[in-house]
Amino acid sequence: MEKLYETLAKAAIEDFESFFVPSSNFVIAFKVANIHSPAKVVGNSEGSTVILSHYMLQERVQSVDDAMFFLIIIGHELAHYVNKHLAHTDESKIDSVAIEGWADFFGARIMFTLITYGNQTQKIIDELIAVPFISPASTSERQDLILRAYGRALRRAYESLYRPSDGSSKYPRSEIRVGTYTAGVSSFFYRLFGSISENWTFYVYRRLLFLTRLIEIYDEGTTIEPDSFFERTREIHVNLKGTNNVFISSGLKQKYWNLIGTDYIDEPRHREWVKEKLKKEFDEWDFKIGF
Repeated sequence: MEKLYETLAKAAIEDFESFFVPSSNFVIAFKVANIHSPAKVVGNSEGSTVILSHYMLQERVQSVDDAMFFLIIIGHELAHYVNKHLAHTDESKIDSVAIEGWADFFGARIMFTLITYGNQTQKIIDELIAVPFISPASTSERQDLILRAYGRALRRAYESLYRPSDGSSKYPRSEIRVGTYTAGVSSFFYRLFGSISENWTFYVYRRLLFLTRLIEIYDEGTTIEPDSFFERTREIHVNLKGTNNVFISSGLKQKYWNLIGTDYIDEPRHREWVKEKLKKEFDEWDFKIGF
């Protein structure tokens, strides 16, 4: 059943809002406008707004691949929004790269939280993967269909969104963005299950990277410097959270704290634990990235 992207956008936003307790009055400020990009977040320390492209919202979601592609986009923007990235003022050249990289990583976790727990988002996806006169897909079949579709959507994002921005100093390079999103998916499952086996990791990455041939874009010479990326990312978010707050965006239901919580702790032992944990999650995508 075909739907407009507008329907999927509203479903994703309302589902995301439902992850917060009603008393928090958490609402995503968003509007539709004639913009060239599919979506963006604008704002400052006083607040942010998600802007969605009028042109894209009026197009039809014709497949689950289309839905996954849009959820990659909206997940990235919601990551900016919930982490209040627009309240940050860059202090170094790496700041924007660190923020955009984190929006990719955190956005993947938001996307899969929506797919797993978002009632309206789930309904749309189930309608897209349904086959007339055939019994509904089992949990394992649904999982397989979604991961394969996500892999194809990530390939589409790489070709249409990431590679064109390779000349910009604002974003990580396109191959790094693919790896960051993939690591974000790994992080989601790691946080959901408590741990993931090598077999499960291969199962996921085969569908995301190998079947889509995205594995071929990776350059073995590519490195991410831990001090310039992970440490600066942590510093930015600790500052955004402030000393008197538990979360950057408060009110998230406890069920989702581990998946998409914006709590960043500035304590030496915790700092090292987080850094090592992130390195491990990035290492899971089976590329050498120079740690």
